[in-house]
Amino acid sequence: MDKFTSYRAATNYLKSKGYKVNRTSLWKDGAKIKKQADGSILVEDLDAYAEMYCKKAEPSYHSLELYEAFPGLKKSYYEMVVAKERARQLEIKNKVLEGQYVLRSDVNQQMAARAKLLKDGITNWFNSLAPRLIEKCDGNLDLVPDVMEFLAEETALFFDQYSKPIKFKVQIDEDTLH
Repeated sequence: MDKFTSYRAATNYLKSKGYKVNRTSLWKDGAKIKKQADGSILVEDLDAYAEMYCKKAEPSYHSLELYEAFPGLKKSYYEMVVAKERARQLEIKNKVLEGQYVLRSDVNQQMAARAKLLKDGITNWFNSLAPRLIEKCDGNLDLVPDVMEFLAEETALFFDQYSKPIKFKVQIDEDTLH
């Protein structure tokens, strides 16, 4: 015999059967559901509860189950899905053209170019500081190439942390997708 040991599993089962129910309402109606000695709920007891106390969820016009009931409309459902997807793609394309969205590859290219520009600027600045650093450290100008190499290595280590991949979170509201 199938049984449920949690309200979550029971709720998911009832939702899959097309009932409009949530875990809180199921928990509040707990006294109306026949339970076993171990606290579990048998499928037939849950079905009896649902028949008596739960409402069937209205089928969505966007769900396939409504169109399954009418075989002639199944093609219309898929045409609607395709039309919605085309409209969504067109909307995104228009937003790209309006400058509201940008291509990820363009952003990555700009970020890389700016990082290189910044790195080159800092490297040139360090190189211009090298002779002054040497003067402060004994005045031995023969050490300039060593100081420049040291500064270049330190700059590379510093910028390595910025070369690691970054994951951007993009928030898109449901209205944009549908």
